[in-house]
Amino acid sequence: MNDRYPDQMVSLHQWVVCGADKIPLDPKSLRRADTTKSTTWSDYVTAARVAELHHLNLGFVFTKAAGIVGIDLDKCRNPETGEIAPWALTIVQSLNSLAEISRSETGLHLLAESDELPEGGRKRGQIEMYDSARFFVMTGNILPGYTASDVVTRFLNTER
Repeated sequence: MNDRYPDQMVSLHQWVVCGADKIPLDPKSLRRADTTKSTTWSDYVTAARVAELHHLNLGFVFTKAAGIVGIDLDKCRNPETGEIAPWALTIVQSLNSLAEISRSETGLHLLAESDELPEGGRKRGQIEMYDSARFFVMTGNILPGYTASDVVTRFLNTER
């Protein structure tokens, strides 16, 4: 059922759904989810089925325990041409991460393995970073060359 996200993410019980308003919903009850309460989250398969059935979006909740950091790059992509701003492309190319085009198609979401955020906070201009108590609306619109398998392939082929 999944061909877009790494098994590490899919195996986690950190999935929610949401509508156009970006309010996280518990896939089991369709009531408001809380990004700090795991009882309001679900497994990937359940969330994906509910999202499809109710025409909702998938969402992934970040937790420190999972070791996945989300980086949101706003207003960095031309939705008509697909061109990515140089400042954002530098960030994308510097990380071994999954990269997907945001719902607005004008931004990017990067998901990378990390134990903590860089020093200095969560938001710097057009860049937001989250490691817990937040979620990303997932689009599945993966940036070419930055799928989970592309990232793994690049990582395995990198000389150390």
